[in-house]
Amino acid sequence: MLKNILISTRSPFVAATFANIVFTTVLAHLCSYGIPIPLFIAVATGVLFLHLGANTANDYYDWDNSDKFNRNASPFNGGSRNNPQNVFSRGTFLTFTVIFFVAAAVLGLFVMLKYHRNLIPIYGLGGLFLGFLYSGPRGGLQSRGLGELAIFAAFGPVLSAGIFYALTGTTGLTGFIAGIPGGAAVLNILLINEIPDEDADRLGGKNNFNVRFGHRKTLMFAVFNDLIAAAAAFLLFFFGILPIIPLVILSVIFIVHAVLIVRKFGDKTAIPNLQKLTITAQAIALLTASAAAVI
Repeated sequence: MLKNILISTRSPFVAATFANIVFTTVLAHLCSYGIPIPLFIAVATGVLFLHLGANTANDYYDWDNSDKFNRNASPFNGGSRNNPQNVFSRGTFLTFTVIFFVAAAVLGLFVMLKYHRNLIPIYGLGGLFLGFLYSGPRGGLQSRGLGELAIFAAFGPVLSAGIFYALTGTTGLTGFIAGIPGGAAVLNILLINEIPDEDADRLGGKNNFNVRFGHRKTLMFAVFNDLIAAAAAFLLFFFGILPIIPLVILSVIFIVHAVLIVRKFGDKTAIPNLQKLTITAQAIALLTASAAAVI
């Protein structure tokens, strides 16, 4: 049962958020903020619960839309139709969503009261609002061609700014910029996962980027995102926050990833490998850079 829950909630995808949490935490540390371990644990766990809730909410809303048309579901795409052996109902996904969001809210309340982070509800509700706009009834923003921007914001600058504030009690550009590499990488995960879902998304009325422009331009968009991620890392270095070695690590990994995408422009059969590569590259880039920054 536990294995089925992990697969159905797409738990492996939280690695992307965890990497962003670690990277933002390291940047807060480099800015000379002392971070209590209980605070880090509460913030990290709460954010991971929010991500899991976003996953299950998206699958709940997609259940009778594009997911029912999907014949190419995999552990990386296809949503709830990748539900192993259909052991969970649509209602179960709603239950999962409520549980995850309530757990995140409890942890957020703890951080707010214990550490006097009064803006926590604003960041939390902002992320939830973006998630709802992306997945919500009638297909949300993903059916209007704006879903990609919502995902970039929710899993990038908004997420990192919220984490930075929760850990330090301060606001500013550092928290927002810190999320650009991770947000661009998560957006790439979404874009590449849209490619095998194209037929199902079109039948389900999801006019996302790939449906509107095709897989070649989707991959070009992903290359652009890699360059944006590298540029954001340079900004953090320019502002004296990120040391040179983490900058090199991030830049090299994102640029190599972009080159590998370019080499696969005309080969749709390479998409499954690109899906795995994109998730792995994001996690390795942020976690390795984080480790290098504190050594």
